[in-house]
Amino acid sequence: MINKQNQVLIITPDFPPFVGGISDYAFNLSEAFIDENIDVAVLTTKKNWDDKFKQIKQYEVAAKWSLFTIKDLLCKVNEYNPDIVLFQYEPYMCDKRFGMPIWTVIFLLFLRFRYKRIITTFHEVSIRFELLKPIYWIRFVTQRLIAYLLVLLSNFVVVTNNFYKSMLKSFKNKIVIISVGSNIIPYDVNEDILKRKKIELVHPDEILAVVFSPRIKYIELYCRLVKSCNENNFKLKLLMIGSGVEANKDYIMDNLNKYEVENYVVCKGYLSQNEVFCYLKTADLFIFLEEADKHNKGGVSVKSSSLMSAFAAGIPIVANWGDMTNDFLEDGKNILLVNLANFHELQKAIYKLKNEEELRRSLINNVTFIFKQELAWDKIASKYKNLF
Repeated sequence: MINKQNQVLIITPDFPPFVGGISDYAFNLSEAFIDENIDVAVLTTKKNWDDKFKQIKQYEVAAKWSLFTIKDLLCKVNEYNPDIVLFQYEPYMCDKRFGMPIWTVIFLLFLRFRYKRIITTFHEVSIRFELLKPIYWIRFVTQRLIAYLLVLLSNFVVVTNNFYKSMLKSFKNKIVIISVGSNIIPYDVNEDILKRKKIELVHPDEILAVVFSPRIKYIELYCRLVKSCNENNFKLKLLMIGSGVEANKDYIMDNLNKYEVENYVVCKGYLSQNEVFCYLKTADLFIFLEEADKHNKGGVSVKSSSLMSAFAAGIPIVANWGDMTNDFLEDGKNILLVNLANFHELQKAIYKLKNEEELRRSLINNVTFIFKQELAWDKIASKYKNLF
């Protein structure tokens, strides 16, 4: 087991104040380690640091990492001289266009010569192989080869779901599944504040649903949903939160006007973590529609820190299933899963939450229990510590 003298280095190009899933993951994991009296530092790209992140020891190299920054990266790693290296990987790190960071293999190879404990976290593994899209074949092969080599160079590999584990099944003895945590940290909210917010947002007979930064392809679907519910004497109000709301503001407004639901959709844009958590606690349910094609390739999974925010708030969740939906998410127990291709399934799931109080209460209890037992950052940090 790790002790206070051990040093852990988290290597990630994305770290606050940069906003993103991996950034939040690395920051919250660092904080959890600090709470456990673990000496932790972060190696990241150069950025303008906010004072609130200064409690974490940081080393910075360049604004973008590549083959030409490996020497500088290694110098910073040696300066800290960690006992355990946690490498945060996804194919498009520092290469948003092609997603083939071959330099990561060379970097880990040099690390392997000196450091005996390397754990690589795969936030993604590779794109899928699609026979009818030959333009992506080279990218698929390269990403998968990089992933295999990184696994070979690591003592352990952390993935977020069974789908990613299946991509690396040849190395199953090295693979550990650890769900992501919430990018929103829970805190005690005064009940009077929640009541006031609820009164500000909805009438007593309305149901409040929250969505985070809705994908542009699903915005029209959300507007159809709101219109259909309200036409059938089921008062649904939708609260959209996140930077994606601001980015797609014009398109959202066009659809609100098209479906005449301006009075039933509230757009808040980007908010602080505490504000977001407060709105989640106010809401009656959380709707999460993840990318999925007509064959249900994709779907909701525990790789999403936004989904975990709903677990942190302890509210019922409606989401679409797909081949990435793992056993952790149990339909009717801790989530309601629907087929995204069937609009009426989504509507029916919301009806059930309104009309079946026992189901609603059961979902809330199970979501809250699972968060405390599995998804809180101290629990996630403990799972990492077991690999040290």
